Amino acid sequence: MKIPFYRKWLFWCIVVVLIGFFVITNGGKKTTIEQVTPTATIEPTEEAITEPIIEPTVEPTQPTQSTDQPTNGPSVTPATTEQVNESWESTLKRLAQSDASPTEKATSAEALARNYKPNKDELLDFESSIVEEYTSENYLANIDDAEYMLTNIFKAIVVGNQHSDGEAISDFAFDFYQNTKYTYLGVNAVDSDSIKSNEQQMEKALAKLKK
Repeated sequence: MKIPFYRKWLFWCIVVVLIGFFVITNGGKKTTIEQVTPTATIEPTEEAITEPIIEPTVEPTQPTQSTDQPTNGPSVTPATTEQVNESWESTLKRLAQSDASPTEKATSAEALARNYKPNKDELLDFESSIVEEYTSENYLANIDDAEYMLTNIFKAIVVGNQHSDGEAISDFAFDFYQNTKYTYLGVNAVDSDSIKSNEQQMEKALAKLKK
């Protein structure tokens, strides 16, 4: 049986419409789905940067020695309290009796005299003493008596130190000291020219003192 022409045409029109509809409906859908994968924002975790704590190194200290500990060194102390507090007379007596040489004895007596500070009355007594020993012609009569000679040396230096140069008593004390010292040491004889020359100077000084 022969299909009429309009039916064939209608059939193909329906086919075309169906195909077109299918294309339109399927074409409108986007098959490319952007799958957005959420990217987790991983913020860098800030690690706590802690500086290492440096403990101060305490070096071991050496034990300090107490000053109260006794030392082995010799202590510098005077020999005896009596020698420190003794008078100049006692010092010269002890010096005269020592085993020191005449030169050492005279030097010690001079050092003692230069550090000695007499009071006014004592100074006047020393002045009168050396003048009297000279005028009595006794000051060189006992040159072997160490204590006597050392005493006159001591007094003459003290008198000279307490007066200015050029004063009559100071000039007298200087020549008296020289004659006493150098005869005691055996440098000059009691009748030597140097001793007599000094005595002439002493006479001039005495003359000034009497005015």
